[in-house]
Amino acid sequence: MAAKGNGHYRIRVTNKFGATVSTLANQVHCDLSVPAVTPKQTDEDLAAIARCVRAADAEGLFTHLLKRLPDMDFDAFRWFVDQWACQTAEQAPALGLAP
Repeated sequence: MAAKGNGHYRIRVTNKFGATVSTLANQVHCDLSVPAVTPKQTDEDLAAIARCVRAADAEGLFTHLLKRLPDMDFDAFRWFVDQWACQTAEQAPALGLAP
């Protein structure tokens, strides 16, 4: 770790063989210290979560998430999971939990 003049550090990360490990191109850092940004379009996800909670349909909820996941950024994923947790907390606390 080498210090820069501005007080920040540059870290070189390597695997066990000493080769540099880097992030993928276009990968975006997720700052967990700030709240998730609500996606522009939420109607489909909210309806699917509500429908699956009412029906106690964990498989349907996971299927919907898996279908949507490739199009989600990390904020959208965090928002989805937050909505899932909020809607199931009182109505169906075990929904989505493995036996």
